[in-house]
Amino acid sequence: MFMKRELRLRASEPCEVFLGNRVLPYHNVLNGRAPPHGAADTLPRHASADGPVPAGSVELTILMPCLNEAETLATCIAKAKSYLARSGVSGEVLIADNGSTDGSQEIARSLGARVVDVERKGYGAALLGGIESARGRYVVMGDADDSYDFADLDGFLTKLREGYDLVMGNRFEGGIKPGAMPWKNRYIGNPVLSTVGRVFYSSGIRDFHCGLRGFSREAIRQLGLRTTGMEFASEMVVEATLHGLRIAEVPTTLSPDGRSRPPHLKPWRDGWRHLRFLLTYSPKWLFLYPGAVLLALGVLACKIHEDDRGLRRRRPGSRSGCEGTHYRFRLGSQLSDADRGAWGCGSEGSAGACAPVFN
Repeated sequence: MFMKRELRLRASEPCEVFLGNRVLPYHNVLNGRAPPHGAADTLPRHASADGPVPAGSVELTILMPCLNEAETLATCIAKAKSYLARSGVSGEVLIADNGSTDGSQEIARSLGARVVDVERKGYGAALLGGIESARGRYVVMGDADDSYDFADLDGFLTKLREGYDLVMGNRFEGGIKPGAMPWKNRYIGNPVLSTVGRVFYSSGIRDFHCGLRGFSREAIRQLGLRTTGMEFASEMVVEATLHGLRIAEVPTTLSPDGRSRPPHLKPWRDGWRHLRFLLTYSPKWLFLYPGAVLLALGVLACKIHEDDRGLRRRRPGSRSGCEGTHYRFRLGSQLSDADRGAWGCGSEGSAGACAPVFN
């Protein structure tokens, strides 16, 4: 009664009551109602759906970029929340919505996830907006298409707690289920681009483009990432490598996504965007090494040409190089007989061969 009376006296002021790891708004307590299971007011301690909670107030943010993912979003959020409940980690589920028109935002909010609207279009833009709004010390990001298991994030969080700044999933080690990845992505796109990234930037990452990865929020924010498309995945790894961040990989399983529509990824267009980024961020491979190869080929071609000319001059019965010189000059101007004599050739109109003057 005393607690209830105190709350009535202060009902004009916003307040919250913490019960274990759940936060109850004062109006629910006064009315004697507990929040529905999974609703927004069951966020972890210090996290609320709308209030200005500082970054780092929870340990983990599970971040999902979203564009019309109504078919699979609920499943992904349920798995993420089940991980937080099972592990006891203080965390939040954050949806970075990029302009969905299928009600994805309402689905997320009804299941207790926090939603941030990102107006600038693009996969990278959505993630940049989500990272900026995240309240967790660590962030684990993954696609909201149910191709990754958000209920199994122990490997990522363990590595992050060990001090790694970026923890990448590796689908080739964890397993790719049948139908989860098109053959051209599995055997051409991902291996080629990952190899280019390793060679160009001396990185040990085997799977550059895995969509499930965890990182220290502050460490990644300090990199100043800015690409807005799918190449954001490459930029994060490249910048982290160039800045000397500690990077690890953990096995990750890729499953077929649960959507009935085609994925947002366009293999050829987005593959080119990844390759273009890898090239433009490495001037040595874009300009210096190709230039050096072309210079070496040019020098070699000149050497072969000179050797061939010398061989023809010394061959018995062959015409000497001065005849070629004679004809080259005739194309530009007529030579006098004196000039011909100086070159060791006969008079104009003579059919005789020139004397070899280059020995």
